[in-house]
Amino acid sequence: MLLLAQAYIRRQNYPSIGEAIHLIQDGNIVDLPNITVDDLRRAYEIFGTPPGFVRGKMTKKKASRAVIDQNILMEEKRQALTADVMHIDGQIFLVTTCEPLQLTLQCPIPSESQNQLGLALQGQLSILRSRNFIPTIVYVDPAKGWQGLTTAFPGVTIDLGGAGDHLAKVDAKIRRIKELYRSVKSTLAWNLPQV
Repeated sequence: MLLLAQAYIRRQNYPSIGEAIHLIQDGNIVDLPNITVDDLRRAYEIFGTPPGFVRGKMTKKKASRAVIDQNILMEEKRQALTADVMHIDGQIFLVTTCEPLQLTLQCPIPSESQNQLGLALQGQLSILRSRNFIPTIVYVDPAKGWQGLTTAFPGVTIDLGGAGDHLAKVDAKIRRIKELYRSVKSTLAWNLPQV
């Protein structure tokens, strides 16, 4: 019965224990297998609160469209970028953060070669330029693929860090992306295909 109760919780999109009990007691679901309120409580006690319950449910109100005040539009168009490579589930991504815009860009890359890193970074620079932002410097780690790109982008300085330097901003973003990916993946009822 516990596995049936857990499957019920998953199919109802991970409601709180109160909401799950409410759905059973009020007869909102017809042809429900013999799952009792005690079965639900035991399922929550044994399996704990599923990670899918927490994601996206901590907001109190619905988001509405923001009214754009033309007086407070960002006047500083110059952007400092920090880029690093992220490995997750056998796939490779270039993740870049922009300051002071607070924007994170990512794109998949087939390898960490100089050519692939250059193409990915060029695409990210083009996105910023298409919105009239001016990328001025890109901070990267001293990986082999970046070393030949220091003069590849006119008007943009590629700053290779020293050995042991830490790219704190982009590393924190990568940790958050990996945490979110792993928590969502763990709640999926199927395996993700390898691309």
